[in-house]
Amino acid sequence: MDTETDPHIGFTEMLQQYKGTLMGVCLYYAREEDIDDLYQEMACALWEAWQRYKKKSGLRTWVTSVAVNVAMNYTRDKEKQPRMVPIDPAIAEMLADEATDLRYQRLYRLVDMLKEEDDRKLMLLYLDRYSLREIAELMNISEGAAKTRLFRIREKLKELRAKYNDDL
Repeated sequence: MDTETDPHIGFTEMLQQYKGTLMGVCLYYAREEDIDDLYQEMACALWEAWQRYKKKSGLRTWVTSVAVNVAMNYTRDKEKQPRMVPIDPAIAEMLADEATDLRYQRLYRLVDMLKEEDDRKLMLLYLDRYSLREIAELMNISEGAAKTRLFRIREKLKELRAKYNDDL
């Protein structure tokens, strides 16, 4: 992909390829009525950064990093805390089948209960099947630290599940 001669080359394909990832971030960080606006903000940020993509990290990692940073700034600007939103049937079609499974909805509710924003972000990346290396790179921590934090977060989630099992 030669982004220097024509910046459009590859951008639309990348945007289409990672639409589900972007929508997943939107669902996590935005209220239902703000999803379209946040998606647009992410697409604009990706477009602005497209020519600066250096291929030092994988494209999926880079797209997710840009999307999460935009989403965090977006929610911070609107003075909101990240939270789960009900899944609209039209949006659910864009996500993997497992995202609509009741067990996964319960899991995402538990993740939303974590107090630390970094813990929620780390777990979201883990649930999206990022490798430890990719998670460490996105979180600016070592792979060992990522592994340890994931273990501790899973323990917190087990405690939360035991505490709120009937309410999920």
